[in-house]
Amino acid sequence: MRTTRKKQYRRLAAGGLGLAAATALVLLGGQPATATATNAAGTAGSGLAAQARHNLLALNSPADRARLMSPRSAPESKGGGGKGGGTPSPTATPAPGGAWRSLAAFPTRISDNVVGSNNGTVYSVTGWTGAASTADLYALAPGAGSWKRLTASPVVRSTASGAFIDGKFYLTGGWGTDDRPVAETDVYDPATNRWTRLAPLPEPVAAAAATVLDGKLYLVGGCDAEQCGSVADVQVYDPAANTWSRTASYPTPVDFAACGAISGKIYCAGGSDLAGVVETLTAAYVYDPATDGWSRIADLPEDAFGAAYTVANGKLLVQDGAVDDALLETNQGFAYDPAANSWSPLPDSLFGELRGGSAPGFFEIGGDPGQGPENVLTSTQVLPGFTG
Repeated sequence: MRTTRKKQYRRLAAGGLGLAAATALVLLGGQPATATATNAAGTAGSGLAAQARHNLLALNSPADRARLMSPRSAPESKGGGGKGGGTPSPTATPAPGGAWRSLAAFPTRISDNVVGSNNGTVYSVTGWTGAASTADLYALAPGAGSWKRLTASPVVRSTASGAFIDGKFYLTGGWGTDDRPVAETDVYDPATNRWTRLAPLPEPVAAAAATVLDGKLYLVGGCDAEQCGSVADVQVYDPAANTWSRTASYPTPVDFAACGAISGKIYCAGGSDLAGVVETLTAAYVYDPATDGWSRIADLPEDAFGAAYTVANGKLLVQDGAVDDALLETNQGFAYDPAANSWSPLPDSLFGELRGGSAPGFFEIGGDPGQGPENVLTSTQVLPGFTG
């Protein structure tokens, strides 16, 4: 089944940063209108800029809600431009794994959080609560009936990036309370329940995809201090040296993409280009560190923006997100098999959402169901059989 919702899409020019005034484009059921906001130099720009980052809102009439679940149809390859043009993905059988199921609800509403799993325990840190960004860290142990609150991150932020490396939880970037990406990088040690400050991110970004390859944290794309849709840089953190470096840039500027490392290479798919007119992407690429280059692979069957993603069982998993140039939301998922260069469908998730946190498990924590930034979810859902 596919979940779709008509959207109100709101975008604040340049994120409301450094402008005396900015114009937001609002699409209400397809009808354009304009709204104007001032920044801190005026009155309410900071608040509107924060809301604009959580920019996929829903206006659902009763008739709309009655049509939320529609039959799942075979995806079409979308050719041309950033949305397609690669190798079409052939029809394939469903990937292994049971149906999605619910676990203990998260203690607060949450989206744009960073999620990681370690020794069976799933962690969620920072994010957007529906009212403000947060620094809170929670953990859910296997078989536990509730989440446990741990030491909060030193920095309040949302849409950060991070992952576990050798049993420690690394966290970097994201939007800070001043509506600008932060450079702070921190690591959490579950053994001591403490955070430690690390080398700062050279180019602060939010909404960068994160994955771990050969013990290093890779950040792909993201949004800079001026706008989304302008960053193609790949930044690499080496925990052993506590240093950052750069590798070959992604083939196109991208944010909210899905990336994962498999057999010594990095695979990325989807995401969006939010510069100007919104374009969600199907394009997918593989990075080979031996050649320091990216190559095109089979396109993601849906143009997914803000999808949950992880790597498990030797495949890149991409679930939910906004599709059709961010006009619709889906609960569909797909698994990419590098050996076959093809995508196969995953079971539909329980809650179609975007910008929730995800980790091997396959866990999805929270997310925006498309009903406004104040109505993000408390859900914890897991797709058994995809543990790593």
